[in-house]
Amino acid sequence: MEVHSEKRLMEQNPRALSSNSTESAGVPRSFVRVAVAVVYRWVGGRPSLFVARRPDHAIRGGLWEFPGGKIEQGEAPSAAALRELEEEVGLSGDAVLRAPEPLVTVTHTDPDLSRERSISLEAFLVEVRADAVPSAPASVEVRWISVDDIGKLEWPRANHAINAAIRARFGAA
Repeated sequence: MEVHSEKRLMEQNPRALSSNSTESAGVPRSFVRVAVAVVYRWVGGRPSLFVARRPDHAIRGGLWEFPGGKIEQGEAPSAAALRELEEEVGLSGDAVLRAPEPLVTVTHTDPDLSRERSISLEAFLVEVRADAVPSAPASVEVRWISVDDIGKLEWPRANHAINAAIRARFGAA
């Protein structure tokens, strides 16, 4: 698994993060590019993260995730993160407090899968209002968790680097 900061990717290829070319951000064509919105809000001076559990029948079923989905051809990854946030959990412009902040890009290959075997997760921090009420009807369960609770949930392997970046960003153990 490779982990790249968006800043480093931008230095290597400035156009890579603004479109979805076949070799965008140094990611091979065979990789599925996914934008991830790490949604958080401040509660009592601490960040609270919105997470959802995938249905058992889905790829990586039963595991926890942040909202996200495939980046469309010609779409900027940050725009894809906001689009997926609205489509998956119903949070749109008025709930989002500022532009998505690049967190980390992770490339991962899972040889046990027959589809979406190789993915590139482009994660963004997305701060929402404290009173934002997301919903995720396609998920089995949703909840707000503390940064410290990330380790208590079961995640896809590709998310481990995202979770580490979240802990580093917010200063959690």
